Amino acid sequence: HTTRKEDYELGYAYYRAGYLDEAIKVFDKLLHIKDSICQNAYYHIGESCLKQGNISAARRAFQGASKIDMDAVIKEDALYRYAVLSYLLDMNPFDESIEAFQFYLKHYPNSKRISDVTQYLVDVYTRTNNYDKALASLDKLPTKTTKLKMAYQIVAFNKGVEMYQKVKYKEAIEAFNLVQQYPVDAVIVGKAKFWASDAYYRLKNYPMAIKGYREFINLPSLLAPEMKSDAYYNIGYAYYENKDTLLGIEAFRIYTQQLHLPNKKKLADACMRVADGC
Repeated sequence: HTTRKEDYELGYAYYRAGYLDEAIKVFDKLLHIKDSICQNAYYHIGESCLKQGNISAARRAFQGASKIDMDAVIKEDALYRYAVLSYLLDMNPFDESIEAFQFYLKHYPNSKRISDVTQYLVDVYTRTNNYDKALASLDKLPTKTTKLKMAYQIVAFNKGVEMYQKVKYKEAIEAFNLVQQYPVDAVIVGKAKFWASDAYYRLKNYPMAIKGYREFINLPSLLAPEMKSDAYYNIGYAYYENKDTLLGIEAFRIYTQQLHLPNKKKLADACMRVADGC
């Protein structure tokens, strides 16, 4: 009879030589006793399956290695790889990858992979429209990479859009305001400013709507020109609703002078408002 150590060495020799099927067969025999040999065997089964393109089997093997408390480095690496493979396999509804990433963050808070794990977690939450949890995950990070700051912007903006579509305008404004917390992408900042102003208009808070639209207009011209035109049009109506007719007419006049006016109904309406004021 050969010992477990000898069997492991045989499996490892097969693995190094590229005889992966043979390596897996030998390693499989070592999984019944949960010791360091078993943990290493699980890990190398995972690597072998990955090389063969069998992601599902690799995921199960890394999970096995992550559950054995022998080599701490292998345990951490196996958990990370199990979580990432769960994510890649789209384990529905992402529960397993979320649990694995959360478990990783809890048990390895000082890992060099924290930003990567958070990025994955944010992506999972965003895909499942769970914007609050995505923002909460990002808020826990004391420092954020530029990529994560951009992710924060996108998540906050998407939450704002969702709240706006649900006619929850106050929540929409709060979310759109979060976009400015990490102003990496000026285009997203601009769009958030526009839609927050629109939400104020819907809430009949015309002074705040006008203030927001004005700030939006003064931003660098990175956005679609028709959004800036629409801002003037909306300012016109905000002034009208606020009984500032003359300022409203002036805003409509500026709107009619814009170059990009694809909406002919709005243009005709603005022209009528200007004519009414003459």
